[in-house]
Amino acid sequence: MKTIMLTDDVKLDAKLVAEARNFAAKDIERAEGKFHKGYTPLEVNWQGAIAEVQLAKLYPHLKLSQPYVVYDGDTRESDFIYQEHGIEVKCNRFYRLYPHFFINQQRFDKKRDLAEYLIACAINSSPERAISFYLFGYLESEEVAEYPVRKEYSSPAYAVPIRDFKPLDDLLKPFNLADYMGGKENGRR
Repeated sequence: MKTIMLTDDVKLDAKLVAEARNFAAKDIERAEGKFHKGYTPLEVNWQGAIAEVQLAKLYPHLKLSQPYVVYDGDTRESDFIYQEHGIEVKCNRFYRLYPHFFINQQRFDKKRDLAEYLIACAINSSPERAISFYLFGYLESEEVAEYPVRKEYSSPAYAVPIRDFKPLDDLLKPFNLADYMGGKENGRR
């Protein structure tokens, strides 16, 4: 697990994405689904956008698989593409570190065939007040589907122990310009 301090530029960029997503959702009448009481659609979109913007900053070699904002309602793509593999990103709120990461079963199953991997992360407060970004790691989508589904919350969710996530750097090798340019074998350092 990595803890990263959120910067104002990441939060601002993510808020702009969230506002545009909210605007688009109104036009296409996309249902936002069930969320914790008190979370507005803007906060939910902002929370997810923080994860996408922060990950794009940390791993610039990740490619968005669709625009940050989809205006036609077709959100059946995964969030990112890496080496032709779909990656879905989920961001929860962890006011303190909890032992499990919950993944909405219905939303995850809808995209499971498009994303081979799931990246789990969280922020430590509401998007406006968050200062920490927790990057728990990744699992293959098929691995997530093997975890038990907890039904006592507002929506059934896979309950994945935080300790089970694999380090994201194992999947997304950090970008190294020397490696990209051919590394030592081409006489470059």
